Amino acid sequence: MDVLIQRQRLQHIVDSYALAGRDDALFDRRLAALVQQYSYNAVELALVEGLVQNWLRYPLPRGLAFLEQIQTRLQAWREATMISTGLTPTQFEQVTGLPPHSFENMAASPIDLAAIARRSPTSPASQAEDRPHPFSSDFPA
Repeated sequence: MDVLIQRQRLQHIVDSYALAGRDDALFDRRLAALVQQYSYNAVELALVEGLVQNWLRYPLPRGLAFLEQIQTRLQAWREATMISTGLTPTQFEQVTGLPPHSFENMAASPIDLAAIARRSPTSPASQAEDRPHPFSSDFPA
């Protein structure tokens, strides 16, 4: 997947839930550092799992506090051999409004997130399916 598209996907998730908090510049630098250390797919998946796990917390953690949780999750994934996220591709898409690229090979069994966290290359864009955007009028209700 194109790096620009990957950045836009992360930015969409961050913007949709106002995850940057009060210091956008510092948040963006820290997020960029996580992407350098891990992979776009791993960071994207960790952001969404962090959102789901914090869903009922008020207020939702934002800013560097949220990124600290994400970094802890990514470190755990890097050290593990096989991890289940607890998210299905459909749930990922419902939370983000994005096609679930991180789940390409996921079936009912756990996926190898440790490999993703170790910066495994992303697979070719088999996501070229023409899916309507969830906010378009073509999206099935």
